[in-house]
Amino acid sequence: MYKKALEFNSSLEDEINRFEQILGAEPDTYEFMEAELDEIDIFEHILDAFDNQTLEDEKSNSTIN
Repeated sequence: MYKKALEFNSSLEDEINRFEQILGAEPDTYEFMEAELDEIDIFEHILDAFDNQTLEDEKSNSTIN
């Protein structure tokens, strides 16, 4: 799912990498800014990109009779 989502929206990789770095920080040393994506936001973006890529794949594989 992750790879298919990145096909549709490659900028997600930067957000995911940034978030993984935050998770690796010392506990309670990082607070999210108001506009920053947290894990729920990132997961929603991955799901949206996956759905969109799946629809694009289906559209490109279908034929019009």
